[in-house]
Amino acid sequence: MKIAASDFDRTLFFPEHYSTSGGIAETDLESIDRWRAAGHQFGIVTGRSYRMLQHGIKDSSLSLDFAVCLTGATIYNKDGSLLFQDVLNNVSSRELISLPVVGQSRHIACLTAYGEYIYVQSELSWFKIIDDLPEFTQIDLFTAQCLKGICQISLQYESEEKAAAAVNEINKMNLGVHAYRNAQAVDIVNNSVNKAVGLDNLLAENGWRQWGVLTIGDGANDLPMIDMFAGFTLVSADAEIQKHAAKVYSSVAEMLSDNI
Repeated sequence: MKIAASDFDRTLFFPEHYSTSGGIAETDLESIDRWRAAGHQFGIVTGRSYRMLQHGIKDSSLSLDFAVCLTGATIYNKDGSLLFQDVLNNVSSRELISLPVVGQSRHIACLTAYGEYIYVQSELSWFKIIDDLPEFTQIDLFTAQCLKGICQISLQYESEEKAAAAVNEINKMNLGVHAYRNAQAVDIVNNSVNKAVGLDNLLAENGWRQWGVLTIGDGANDLPMIDMFAGFTLVSADAEIQKHAAKVYSSVAEMLSDNI
């Protein structure tokens, strides 16, 4: 048995290109089916919450054997049961949410293993302008600062440059957290958490460490798992990401077909 773990957005999920197949290329869906039929496991490693991941795949035929969500902070089995979670320290999350740089974000999304709690700070927030979103709980700033059980705090800035500046500022502070940028978005988790750690925890929980592991992703938050597992990336990824990859593929389908 082999384990294949793919990033979701901009690696497997391209709703603007594959709207007729639920945002995922038919060739990728067919290759995933062949991979699983051969006795291998396929799952997603993403910065999304589990509910938002399920919402993203609802219009496709994609079936998953596991999901590592919130940049590795939560892990779910095939049936959606929670295997693991890594929660932010409440003192750290309160201090983080109170930072001026976080106040410049269009929203503050406090994401737990079971739900999404959103403090909207701008009418341009994705939670205001995107209609097709799962239901979430809208909260005020005080509630965000007091909320417990947060696994990831997610932000949205008006440009990639401002998101990058926010990441640099947050990561210079001694808050016990690490920020990752994905385009205009910033995802913040515990220092001990990243996609590689989350995937490794999945392998340990399921007794899969003896099996071969394939990983593929296109962004900076994918680098830990690309580095740990000698993973792959896409031709669409930045040159810096490609430098870390064992091989560059045109699609998830090509990676799976090359390694089945």
